[in-house]
Amino acid sequence: MTFTYPQLPLNIIFHKPAAILINIQAHQGLSQIHICRYSGCTYSHFTKMVLLFEKSGLLLTDKQGRDRNINLTEKGENVVKYIRNIIEVLK
Repeated sequence: MTFTYPQLPLNIIFHKPAAILINIQAHQGLSQIHICRYSGCTYSHFTKMVLLFEKSGLLLTDKQGRDRNINLTEKGENVVKYIRNIIEVLK
């Protein structure tokens, strides 16, 4: 299931970071390259966002060989829940 971002008034939420977090939640445990494809952004941008989110404590990465699997932390789950609530209110 790929998240398609609805048009929001005044662009209150940054599109790519929110879409990345929502897709990470929808595809927990998949490798970074697979989630990147679902998010619709370039691999380099996705990698930079993952590092930023990891430093912020929103997600954890687990390197297994050449793959890097991504999972949200409890804090990340809460952020995604709030993003989804904001999207619902603005529809």
